[in-house]
Amino acid sequence: YTLSLHDALPIWHAVRAADGSWAHGDVTGQVGNLGQVVAVGAVGVQSDFGSTQFIFVTADDRILHTTHNSTSGAWAPVGDVKGQVGDFGTANAVAAVSSVPATSQFFFATVDGRAYHTTRKPDGSWWPAGLVKGQIGDIGQVGPIGAASSSGSVADYLMATYDPTPTGPT
Repeated sequence: YTLSLHDALPIWHAVRAADGSWAHGDVTGQVGNLGQVVAVGAVGVQSDFGSTQFIFVTADDRILHTTHNSTSGAWAPVGDVKGQVGDFGTANAVAAVSSVPATSQFFFATVDGRAYHTTRKPDGSWWPAGLVKGQIGDIGQVGPIGAASSSGSVADYLMATYDPTPTGPT
C-alpha cells in the first residue's frame, strides 16, 4: 500500500497486486475528510488476509484508525484511537507492525520526543498506550521511526533520536 497525503485534501491509496498490476482509490470518499494528515501507519494483519489497518495522525492532535479490505474494497468507519488508549500528547510519527496473528502494534513519536506503544487486539479493543522509555531506558528524543516483523511474535522498531548522548542501553 502507498498513500498520498495532502493538506486537508483527498487522501488516495494504491494497491499493487502480486502480478505487478496497480489499482487506486480515494480514501476520503470512503471514510470522510480526516483533516490535515501529518503521518500515517499501515499494517497488513497476519491471518487476516486482504485486510490492512491504517492509523492517521492529524495536525489537530487526533489519531484515527480504520481498516480496508482489499478483496471487497470496503472501508471500516474511522475510530478515535486516543479515546481507546489514552491521550499521550501530540504525535508526529507512527509505525505499524503485526507480529502475532490478528493483532497489530503501533509505535508513536510525539512532538516532545517521547515514544509510546499500543496494541490493537483481535477483538478490536486496545491496550492502553505505554511510554517506551519505561521499557528500554532513556534513549533521548525520538524522531523518525519504523517497524517490521521478520519472524513470528517478534516486532522490531527503529528509532532515530535527536540526542547525541542517550543514557539507554547500547
